[in-house]
Amino acid sequence: MPQDQGRYDFLAQVEKLERITMGRRNICGIVVLLTNDHLYWTEPMRSNTVDCEFRIHENRIVTGELKWQEHASTGTKEKRDVPIFIKGRYQLKWHHYSTVNRDGHGEFRYIYNREK
Repeated sequence: MPQDQGRYDFLAQVEKLERITMGRRNICGIVVLLTNDHLYWTEPMRSNTVDCEFRIHENRIVTGELKWQEHASTGTKEKRDVPIFIKGRYQLKWHHYSTVNRDGHGEFRYIYNREK
């Protein structure tokens, strides 16, 4: 799966978790993304990408309405064309999980969002 769609999917699950837990007591949930693809946690060099609102790099703050840029292709948005609405405000933090080797994709990191 391309990173742009992976980012969308992670944030869509955060939105879903907020809906499930909102206004309910004694319920909590968690969304976790584990990857060895550094393009998820590394801040992008370009800011005008079609998925710029869905970026989940280290220390990014995510909140509000998130949507694809106008020039996103139909294939990119397929089954992912609805904007995401994040009610909370989350500063994203990635955590080291494992290093299996020292090549470009040998480190695994995870990010999570927890709702009470």
